[in-house]
Amino acid sequence: MLDISKWGSKKAPIHLEDRRLMKIALNMGEKASPISQAKVTESEILSAKKGDWTSLSNIQRAFHPLLTSLAQKRTTDPAQVANYVEAGKEGIATAVRKYKQSIGASRFSIFIVDYIHEAMDTVDKKKRGFFARLFSRH
Repeated sequence: MLDISKWGSKKAPIHLEDRRLMKIALNMGEKASPISQAKVTESEILSAKKGDWTSLSNIQRAFHPLLTSLAQKRTTDPAQVANYVEAGKEGIATAVRKYKQSIGASRFSIFIVDYIHEAMDTVDKKKRGFFARLFSRH
């Protein structure tokens, strides 16, 4: 069994006779996997494509953890992360407009990633000023 009588002491040994005591059930909840959690229905995608703002907002909300993680991989500045997330939402809106039923709702999360990255890349391009664009070497 577990000897908890001396937990305050740094030298107190912990004896485990039964390994089942160490199994802790972790409920990962919404943090498990943003892509696996983001399930949207075909009807919701099609209604957003027709112009339903509520459906588009629901889709963007479903993919918000993905947007946040992609933005945090690009920068640690909170203001810039917010800019990337907003650009990612625009990317989702673009993906919804270009969605075809042949893609299917099950592959929608894979379909939108390219549009999200493309929209987030525009944030980097907008950041440059007039003279930086004028005298750039690109």
